[in-house]
Amino acid sequence: GDWRGVAILRYGEDVNVESPFSSAGLPVFGRSVLVAVEPPDLGSSGFYGKGPIQADGSGHLRHADRSLFVKAGVGSPENFLGYAGFDGAVDGFDGGPLGEAGGAPDFLHEFTPHRIDWRAGDPDWGGGRGRGIVGALNYLESVGANALYVMPMNLGGDGRDTFPFVSNSGGARFPIDPADALNYAVRRMGEWDLVLRHAQTRGILIQLVLAEREPTNIQWLGGAASRRRRLFLKQLVAHFGYLPGVEWTLCEENAAPGSPNFAQFSPLELRDMAQWIRSWDPLHHPRSVHVDPNDLSLYSAMIAAGTAQWIDCVSLQVNGDEGSTARLYGELAEDAAERFQSIGRRVVVHVDEPGYYLTGAGSELHPAAWAHAPHAGPEDRRRRALYDSLFSSAGVLWYFGLYALEDGGGDLHTEDFRTRATLLRETRIARELIEATFVDAGQFGPADHLWTSDQFPLHPIYGEAEVLAEAGGPALVYLPALGESASNSPGVLSPLRSGPSGVSTFRSTWVNPRTGTEQGAPQLFDPVRPFRPEPPAGAPLNPDMDWILRVAPL
Repeated sequence: GDWRGVAILRYGEDVNVESPFSSAGLPVFGRSVLVAVEPPDLGSSGFYGKGPIQADGSGHLRHADRSLFVKAGVGSPENFLGYAGFDGAVDGFDGGPLGEAGGAPDFLHEFTPHRIDWRAGDPDWGGGRGRGIVGALNYLESVGANALYVMPMNLGGDGRDTFPFVSNSGGARFPIDPADALNYAVRRMGEWDLVLRHAQTRGILIQLVLAEREPTNIQWLGGAASRRRRLFLKQLVAHFGYLPGVEWTLCEENAAPGSPNFAQFSPLELRDMAQWIRSWDPLHHPRSVHVDPNDLSLYSAMIAAGTAQWIDCVSLQVNGDEGSTARLYGELAEDAAERFQSIGRRVVVHVDEPGYYLTGAGSELHPAAWAHAPHAGPEDRRRRALYDSLFSSAGVLWYFGLYALEDGGGDLHTEDFRTRATLLRETRIARELIEATFVDAGQFGPADHLWTSDQFPLHPIYGEAEVLAEAGGPALVYLPALGESASNSPGVLSPLRSGPSGVSTFRSTWVNPRTGTEQGAPQLFDPVRPFRPEPPAGAPLNPDMDWILRVAPL
């Protein structure tokens, strides 16, 4: 429909960092405006036919058309926008503060292996300068990754090669020129916009991480109330807030007050930044806070300080890769959700950096690089982290560890996403299974109590079963193994409904998590009675394999 308003241009000191409804400064002119908004093309690709992704208050993300969005993609490289094809891009490998080693690679991304994935009609500029990064997004879509963790400003941090400003102060050596953080590179941000908009057409959410953990990165923009940071946040919303698939993550590895680690922002500062973003963001994109590894104390501090009511998502970093850490991902995700339920909030939970920082998810083409850490391979990532996270109602973004280019690349060194192809395809299988099973569901979540195994634990490393279910409705059960003998039933599913026998019939099928295919004949059962499923056909040949049991009304 038609939207009417008034556009006012004002002049004055700091008027650009006043609130949207401020009358500060001197008016230069005012104009009435009429904006005609056409309905969305429901047949368009990616997010544009579904509407903005928002936290719906039930602990899940949904598009405006109410379709479910389960976040499952990649968190590496965090300096995705440190790309050689952008106007004015500068490698900051030698630009950290004196005495700080950092982890910056000595190159800008080119994503050369993905130039073959660029297609005619895709965005490009400068006679091919955009094809590597645009092709990378095309490849990620082809293997089902639907989210990407991106830092738009990492000066003084790890990568030191991504910034929206005209200058990086000669490599971000300190002291910086404060004016460099007030002058924005319009052409480069326009090229960023081409890339991020293309991500939306490919169905990829962009998680913009707005501050890095290093004190030197924080100093670049100052505290939460500084004019430089307020301008930075406003500029990002102005440039990219119209995109339907964006998440604003205020910080990275933000410690709690009183922690021996560096606490970039206090609970009050986080709230103030979140409110500042929301004041400029008409689409109400989800906002999140990322915390130190395996540490939820910042969330408790926010709740205790009374500054947690704004939070939409919690962003976890979980280091759980040893044999004794089975189910740690799900336990922390469920713990985080329960803490906010104590104040009446159903937050969305994401495991945005799973795995020990040195190993993460290693290259599948260079297994010798992680021979000392078998948990870096796709088999372990699937069985230990993927289903433990997703079946605890937590989204997941894969972190690629620290590997040199010759070892397949890791995090900042990632140039080829094909190095993690198996893990990304298996992640797609899990995500699409959840979206298909709960397509019409209301409130669903972890329900491990519904399954009782005949052997405990089912697997000595990967632990017990994981259950995701809607009350009285469909359910998914992930079994990390079938037990010592797959010739017998692995366990019992508790009644899913109460009421007289024969009210309805449910159908169960076994799904292979490596292929996504169903195996064996479906089994029908009465949901008001305990159900003992027969093992999947062929399972006795390898009882150590993992399986998914899917049950839903017939």
